[in-house]
Amino acid sequence: MSLAAETREAVRERPALYDALRAGVVNYTAAAETLAIDGDREAIATALRRFAESLDAPDASDRSLTVRMDRRIDAESADSLPVLEWRRCRRRRRHSNGVADSDPCERRCR
Repeated sequence: MSLAAETREAVRERPALYDALRAGVVNYTAAAETLAIDGDREAIATALRRFAESLDAPDASDRSLTVRMDRRIDAESADSLPVLEWRRCRRRRRHSNGVADSDPCERRCR
């Protein structure tokens, strides 16, 4: 079996790599190192590039994604939220009051 055929077979056994090749988001040399194929790494990378060129790009209409965000804050939870205030130290660096009292910058900035 040729090196190109071995490479194609190895890729078909790894669906994530196959999908990544189709999407065009593969580092070919790094992928060549991960395949258990005897041969020159650059030759395997070249076989991966050629195989990727022969694949159809994934159809974007096959996917659906819904993102929902809930940003409600009621009165009880609002009282328990920390209030961060920013101040500037002597070196003009910004600090928040959420930093512990033993702020290392305050020790250095005195």
